[in-house]
Amino acid sequence: MDDAPPDPTAADTRPARAPANLRKEQARSVETRLAILGAALAEFADHGFDRASTRAIGERAGLHHTLVSYHFGTKEGLWRATAEHFFGQIHAGLPPPPGSAQARDAEAIDRVRGFFRRLLAFIADHPSFHHFMMRETRQAGPRRAWLMQAFVAPMLTQVVADVRASQAEGDLPPGDPVLLYHVLLSLVTGPAALATPLAHFGQIEGQDLVEPYWTLVDQLVFRRKPFRLA
Repeated sequence: MDDAPPDPTAADTRPARAPANLRKEQARSVETRLAILGAALAEFADHGFDRASTRAIGERAGLHHTLVSYHFGTKEGLWRATAEHFFGQIHAGLPPPPGSAQARDAEAIDRVRGFFRRLLAFIADHPSFHHFMMRETRQAGPRRAWLMQAFVAPMLTQVVADVRASQAEGDLPPGDPVLLYHVLLSLVTGPAALATPLAHFGQIEGQDLVEPYWTLVDQLVFRRKPFRLA
């Protein structure tokens, strides 16, 4: 029975594979979208939403500007897609939610430390993201409100829970945990602000900066353990 020829009338239940040319087209579309998103981040960071243009973004990406509109529609749509894409990368590095099984596998201080270490590496890879956020959070408006509600507040809430738990264990200094969160945030976004002077004085930058910079942050904040109760 095992050697019986297949029944030609039987339905083929195997998932259909996309033709090779379709798969290539899909891959090319993904590459194009990523190129546009990277160019958009730089353009919005350098010029702000109002002065940025889809034509300039297309030029940065090495593409005709009509492709920007084809993939993302309006400039507003592209701006939102840019925020979603890069915040998505940051949120992928968030510590697990308090109370989850993953959260119980590590101490709060290790989760805080791991998140800020990953965030430093992200900022080193995407320094324009820091400038993008500085522009958008500088003045009130619907874009800032959307960023805060959709991305900033959920991230803050999740990480601050571990900051507070670390303070209770004496692993971080006492004080307002939200304020301490922002102190740590300012430390790991520092390389984006320091990129120009570091380059001017011939210092290392980009990913080469991550390890020596993190070593200093680690020693100053996470490894000294000066806050434990006797």
